[in-house]
Amino acid sequence: MAETTEADEVASLDRVLTRLALTEEDKIEKVLSVLLTRVVNALASKHAAAKKKVIEILTHINKRVKEQHHIKLPLADLLSLYLDTTDQMVRNFAVVYVD
Repeated sequence: MAETTEADEVASLDRVLTRLALTEEDKIEKVLSVLLTRVVNALASKHAAAKKKVIEILTHINKRVKEQHHIKLPLADLLSLYLDTTDQMVRNFAVVYVD
């Protein structure tokens, strides 16, 4: 299988950001239950531009959920990601959302 290029990763992450931006407030929890762990895991990318895009997505998520304490994040998935990865950046961000 061919390795993903930096441009492909960034384009894929850009679609994720667009999807999040267009998600209505009453559906954000469902979308985050699927995407948050995948986005945090994308911090393991070897491409700097992809990591930058992930940080942009996580910033958007933080702004959306900051004042909405009723939103439940996928804590079990994030904890599993934290325990299963060796990438320090992924671990750091996973624990931020678990906390």
